[in-house]
Amino acid sequence: MTYSYSSSDSALDTAITFDSSSRTFTFDYATDLNLSGPVAQSYTLTMSAISNLVTESESFTIEMKNPCIVV
Repeated sequence: MTYSYSSSDSALDTAITFDSSSRTFTFDYATDLNLSGPVAQSYTLTMSAISNLVTESESFTIEMKNPCIVV
């Protein structure tokens, strides 16, 4: 099984780490708070799994919040 992901904005890729063996995402945008917009910004991630000739995908939305403004 091969796992991959894509995001609705390629700028978000710098804040995402994906461990395909554990299928775990880590989001860390501390070095680029512009990803959160003035207060918060929503992004869509699409996760795909491929096995032989079968591909399945699922999309979900994440919201990056500016930790300096949103409590």
